[in-house]
Amino acid sequence: VILLTLPIAILLQLCNGGVVIQNGASTSSQMVIFYLQNISNDNCSAKWITDVLIYNHQIENWVYQTSFTHGTIYGDKYIWDCSELESQIANCSFYLPISIKLGTNQPPTGDPMHLMNVIQDFNDSSSFTTTCDLCTSGTQTCESPVATSEPDEISTESISTTSTEDSYKYLSYAVIAVFAVVAVAGFIDAKFVRQNDFFNLAAIFSAMIQISDMFSDVFFAATAWEHYKLHDEH
Repeated sequence: VILLTLPIAILLQLCNGGVVIQNGASTSSQMVIFYLQNISNDNCSAKWITDVLIYNHQIENWVYQTSFTHGTIYGDKYIWDCSELESQIANCSFYLPISIKLGTNQPPTGDPMHLMNVIQDFNDSSSFTTTCDLCTSGTQTCESPVATSEPDEISTESISTTSTEDSYKYLSYAVIAVFAVVAVAGFIDAKFVRQNDFFNLAAIFSAMIQISDMFSDVFFAATAWEHYKLHDEH
């Protein structure tokens, strides 16, 4: 039934203005698949599109597709496969809603197009119409409603763990910086200001290691507690 009705739906969508995103079969948070539609007419061309990227909340940046196929019966097909993105994104996953960025060489300046929060679900039959038109010059941003679905267990755990790891990383940098300043100041004071033959850099280094070890234990306990609370809630 889907194979019979999809071409008709596409034909109806192409009569409307604005770029259309059509979900592909088997699209998911681990492999985003969609078709780019309604991007060509007598006044503009799909060849103007140079890059297609989607936003990943884990790394807070735009990600290029892992593969694409131009000119299929349903439009240009783009795929983001997490199994091929693990080197860029640890524990790769794409959370709804998904935003899309189109890079163009549209005359005269090649302005980009931002389709914000456009993909609202991972249903194979879903399509999303936007008001952004490739034929319109200038940078365009089309904002769609934010999805109301709550993040799943894996998403919440990943974000929480990442936040704790970032806090530990920044605290470690601060500890190293403080002890570096103390070591340099103490060395200058002991050698050039007030002579002190008992000054020992190794003692300061040892104290830094012990304090860093204490903080690592504290953050490990915090991470374990967050993990426990998360699974207890679910």
